[in-house]
Amino acid sequence: MRSAKPKPLSCPQCQGTTFTRKTTTYPMPMPDGRQVNVGRVAVQECAHCHHLIPTKAGSEKISRAMAAVAQLFFGS
Repeated sequence: MRSAKPKPLSCPQCQGTTFTRKTTTYPMPMPDGRQVNVGRVAVQECAHCHHLIPTKAGSEKISRAMAAVAQLFFGS
């Protein structure tokens, strides 16, 4: 059984294809205009424009953090 090859990553801002993996603070905007900074998120950083793209693990961490923030601010 073959596994699907991951499609090449390209930057949504500049279409660059050179990335560096890093762990950094990732800013997440809130609907009310505030910003939440999620710490220690695994991302791919574009070498050209420095846009941050969360990895799968980074996206999962952001989801957990945003759920905790939503519970804190809007919880029942």
